[in-house]
Amino acid sequence: MPILRDDKERLMIPIDYAIAFPNIGRREFIEKKFDQLIPLDHILFKDKLIKSKFYQEYEKLLPKLNISHYALI
Repeated sequence: MPILRDDKERLMIPIDYAIAFPNIGRREFIEKKFDQLIPLDHILFKDKLIKSKFYQEYEKLLPKLNISHYALI
């Protein structure tokens, strides 16, 4: 079984989040002051969810993770 917690019971892998809003654009989101609730760097808006741009934006949200140093026993 993989060891996923350290000696203080904290997860040893980073956990983060991203939100997709396919029906609202970035400008409208900011105008409604929703950016005060959710950081913009965690959001994909309709203007970025076009197929060609989606994967580029999605990859920016993913942490640059090198799991080779995590103990898997």
